[in-house]
Formats: sequence, structure tokens, C-alpha cells
Amino acid sequence: MPPDCDSRQGSHRGARSCGDLGDELTSRLRGEEAVSLHRKLGDDWGVAYNQLGLGCGLAFEDDFEGAQPLFEESVRLFVGLGDEHWTLQASRRLAWSYEELGDLERARQIQEDILRRARATDDEALEAKALEVLAMYSLDDGRVDDVVVSRLAAAHRVYRERRNHPDRYWHAILLSRFARALALRDRAAAAAKLLACYRAHFEGLASQRRSAGSCA
Repeated sequence: MPPDCDSRQGSHRGARSCGDLGDELTSRLRGEEAVSLHRKLGDDWGVAYNQLGLGCGLAFEDDFEGAQPLFEESVRLFVGLGDEHWTLQASRRLAWSYEELGDLERARQIQEDILRRARATDDEALEAKALEVLAMYSLDDGRVDDVVVSRLAAAHRVYRERRNHPDRYWHAILLSRFARALALRDRAAAAAKLLACYRAHFEGLASQRRSAGSCA
């Protein structure tokens, strides 16, 4: 899994940072306490946010059956509150849970809805992630048509302009998707060249992280 709450998508910091305190049990208990308190206060936003975080913690432990209803409630509450940004963030995690539990059709439907809504709100980061995931689903099916290539290209254009570390990471992942698409089109030489770029990109990111750590 990449360095975020899910395997395909971006980073999330939910209830007590999804277990990043180094004590997952303590983190979960604090998250559950926070949910209980927000329910008593009638604070739906707080419930939704912390349920999302608790779901992340369970997902990190590969308990997607436990995480999915938490993601479902989070989406429902954010929708009711009219918070489009967090609705999409929770929806990404919900799609991930369906994917991991084997319901790829439902995961695809959710990602298509995320793509549509991200475009409507000019959220380029979420749009790029949805495009990449949808392209990946098609590649998993062995399909490489013009729609798949155009989605990869559109995600590439977004990542190329966004120079923060998470987006550079996803840009590297995208290169591997392009390489796979080329391989499926029997363009082995071009695929190998892109894979070399992918490895170089990752090595550069890893080197930057090591340098940052040595300066901490």
C-alpha cells in the first residue's frame, strides 16, 4: 500500500491520525470515544470525520469488512451536511473497501461519481486520482483503449504541475500505469523505457526523504 490511508488514493488524517501514534489500540479507543462524544453533542461533522479515521485504522489492519460501514456512515453524514470535499474524501475510502472486498463494479461506480463531482468542483487532485484508479481498473481487465490512455494522460498533466511530495509519488505510480498500458499494446521497448523512468523517479523521492531525515 502507498503512504496514505488506502492503496490507490491520497493521504488522510482521521481520528487520532489513523493509528500513527504508534499505538493502534489506544488510537482506536480515542477515536471511538471521540465518536461517542460527538454523537452526544449532535455534531454530525465530528462523527463523520472520526468514523472516517476509525475506518482508516481498520483498513490499515486489512479489516475492510469492519471499515466499510464506518466509511458508509461517514459518506452519508458528509452528504447530509453538504460538505462536498469531505464527501469525496470519504467516498474514495469507501470505493477502496469495495475494491478490496471484491465488488469491483461498485468500486468503479463510486470512482465514476467521484470523477464527475471532482470535475464539477474543480478539484484537480481528486480528479487525477479518480482518473488513475479508473484507468487501472481497465488495465486490470486487459483493456487499453483511447479512453484509458486519455485518462492516464489527463492525470499525468495534473500531477506534473503539482510538485508536492505526495503528488510526485503518485506521478511516479502513474508512470508505471503508462508502462503497463504500453506493454498491453505490445510496445515492450517503450514500456521498458517508462519503467526505467518510474524507478529513477522513485529513487529520487527516496533519496529526498533520506536527506530530509538526516536534517531533522
